[in-house]
Amino acid sequence: MDRVVQQKGMGNRDRWLHVRLTATEYELVENRYRRSDNKYMSAYLRDLLLRGSYRVVHRDGTLEAVVPELSALHKDLEKMAANFNQVVKKVNAASTGLQLKVWVMEVGKQQREFLAQMEKIEVQIGKVTERWLQK
Repeated sequence: MDRVVQQKGMGNRDRWLHVRLTATEYELVENRYRRSDNKYMSAYLRDLLLRGSYRVVHRDGTLEAVVPELSALHKDLEKMAANFNQVVKKVNAASTGLQLKVWVMEVGKQQREFLAQMEKIEVQIGKVTERWLQK
């Protein structure tokens, strides 16, 4: 990118530029800033003033809504994997048939929970795939 960058030795930005806008003008500027790849509006405006142009980045909002849910499912799977690992260790250390039976039942329960979580993930991946293929 050939974005205007403050070079070493230039000092801090200590000059202010004040511009008055109507509500409509401000909304237009803000909408264009949100579509840009700038993190801060001041950087966007500096680029616009000094370069005379800006870059628009298209973000797919439909996919952004899915990411938090997939992240939560991932955390749940990590917890389930840790629990499953502990149960497997208990099964391997079981000294009596009764202990083994109890832990095998626990393994079955956790396996069902795991498969239910996997189904949720498959549904979410299916939704993302549908959205992606429609474009």
